[in-house]
Amino acid sequence: MNFDQSRTLLEIVNHMLLRHPELAPNVELLSKRMQGKGFVAALSAEVEIAFGLFKSQPRLVIDIGGNVGDYRAPRKTPDHASF
Repeated sequence: MNFDQSRTLLEIVNHMLLRHPELAPNVELLSKRMQGKGFVAALSAEVEIAFGLFKSQPRLVIDIGGNVGDYRAPRKTPDHASF
């Protein structure tokens, strides 16, 4: 999708929301999910999902994000450790 297509899509969404403002929460939720925001999972599930994105198992994966918890606390799963 190039810039012009993105702009057109945003214009369509904006036009729709002007006519149907009650759909705004649904559009916001869809937008967050497409960006990976608001996803809550156990660390072991998050690790499995991340590793599923790679063709071969990486030696290091860095996950930047989140807004809950002590970011400095090391966490461990049976096969992985995070620091």
